[in-house]
Amino acid sequence: MAEFFQRLDEWDKKISKRMGETSPQMLTLASFFALSGNAQPWIMISVLFLILDVFFKHQSDNLFQLIIIGLGGLTSTIIKFITKRKRPDEQVALKYIVTGDHYSFPSGHATRMGITGMFMTLYYPVFGWIFFLWAIGVCYGRIALQIHYFLDILGGTIIGISFGAVTYFLMDYLDVILDPVANWLTSLW
Repeated sequence: MAEFFQRLDEWDKKISKRMGETSPQMLTLASFFALSGNAQPWIMISVLFLILDVFFKHQSDNLFQLIIIGLGGLTSTIIKFITKRKRPDEQVALKYIVTGDHYSFPSGHATRMGITGMFMTLYYPVFGWIFFLWAIGVCYGRIALQIHYFLDILGGTIIGISFGAVTYFLMDYLDVILDPVANWLTSLW
């Protein structure tokens, strides 16, 4: 079994290196996308959708998306501290990551983008797919900048898509809990 994981690790490093070999122009684009997946912009975007949903009477749905993004991030962080997989290039990663986050598996960015992409695509099918395209850009950027390996991204994406899908499909049951909270929040406006 150890030999299997060693081979998988070697394959992952090889494919990640190949994916990261890019032109300076693509590296600039990759940097933009990689940083655009940070938590702060996506929390603000989720809050914006929460505010917009006040007008569409779906208040608790995006409130729950914010909660799920937080739970997804917590899950990724716990798994990181269990697996303790080092980043591809720690020196490069220090330019782009939060201090103290030295581990790479699974990618918190991929988790967050997977949640957002899945949730938005299911909830807003007309334009939600744009979030999945953005997620692909963020994930590629994280590999190109040597912050994550391919399997880090894959693991985070699987966690995120799972959290997003489960959230969406359980929404009717969760509304019983969240509707009072959402109604209280909207009464503040």
